Amino acid sequence: MQSLRQLSFGLLLALASAVIILGGFLLAFTEGGMAPVSQISPTALPTSAVLPSPIAPTPPVAPAPTEELPPTPSPLPTFTIIPPSSCPPPPGWIPYTIYPGDSLESLAQRFHTTVETLRQGNCLYSPQLIAGYALYVPPLPVSPTVCVPPAGWVKYIVQPGDNLYRIGLSYGMRAADLQRANCLSSPNLIIAGSTIYVPNLPTLTPVFTSTPVVPPTLPATFTPAVPTDTPLSIILLPTSTATPTETPTATETSLPTDTASPTATP
Repeated sequence: MQSLRQLSFGLLLALASAVIILGGFLLAFTEGGMAPVSQISPTALPTSAVLPSPIAPTPPVAPAPTEELPPTPSPLPTFTIIPPSSCPPPPGWIPYTIYPGDSLESLAQRFHTTVETLRQGNCLYSPQLIAGYALYVPPLPVSPTVCVPPAGWVKYIVQPGDNLYRIGLSYGMRAADLQRANCLSSPNLIIAGSTIYVPNLPTLTPVFTSTPVVPPTLPATFTPAVPTDTPLSIILLPTSTATPTETPTATETSLPTDTASPTATP
């Protein structure tokens, strides 16, 4: 009896092991995509394995394009040319930036000086110039402005007591026009005996007209009447009555008619 019980227990254990092994094979075939082969077991019904539902892959999200801002140009530093302390330039010279193609000969010709003067003024040991560097040069001479009077104008000698306003009034023009035509920086720069140019016109004698002085009008004063005890008498003045004038009317005039005169009877 005990041996039979041990035998049945061994069979059950073997059957359970077989079921576990069969389930492992079924699970392996299902994951590998192969259709499992159904086997008929006398003791256990085949179990259907639950297949996992395929999950659709999520498309990758493209990053939103970011607008690239143009780079902000940084301001260029400005350099102030400081004359070297070991070799100061001559007084009055101005800095000049060297450009490609410049040479001491061309700069000397442009600024009306010599190569040796430029070399000594800048303490140069070599005639080679480097573009972008500064060089001190003498300032260009300012050409004097030639003052030419307008066509047709004649010379006028300034008399004592004259000024541009009075002279312009004599020739019928403004003082500013005289100042501009004679290249005067100030209207007061005329001296008795000096010469200026004026239009070739006869002088006009200014006529001074006297302005009548209106006497001030005195304000009217009111004098009150003094009452008297004399009774007032009213006098009626005769009024003129307009007399009608007769208007002549046309009258009808009868024409004379022939009247039969009596004849004498014998």
